[in-house]
Amino acid sequence: MEAERMDEQQVGQMDHTLQPKRTASSEELIAEKSLRRIARVISALFTPFTIPFVAFLILFIFSYLHAPGL
Repeated sequence: MEAERMDEQQVGQMDHTLQPKRTASSEELIAEKSLRRIARVISALFTPFTIPFVAFLILFIFSYLHAPGL
């Protein structure tokens, strides 16, 4: 029966965890969504595969597809 009782510290911790969480405002949610969207775009552009591919594409366009005589 002693094991089932909670001391004051445990009750205080329990009260702290039962407090309602603060809800984010709509402006904060929009800002977070925008930030996540920007992060996804930047991550897609700068993946380890994309940078060498784009570099190769640029070199190919300027070297092999250069029309002689222009």
